[in-house]
Amino acid sequence: MAARAPDFWRGRGPVACALRPLSALFGALARRRRARVR
Repeated sequence: MAARAPDFWRGRGPVACALRPLSALFGALARRRRARVR
């Protein structure tokens, strides 16, 4: 999905620009939770 990300966001426009950092934050939180479980 990472490879498709650039084209995907280009088609979405400004809304995607606002959502991209949010998705990154959620991804970081998920990684931290997995690290805590271990």
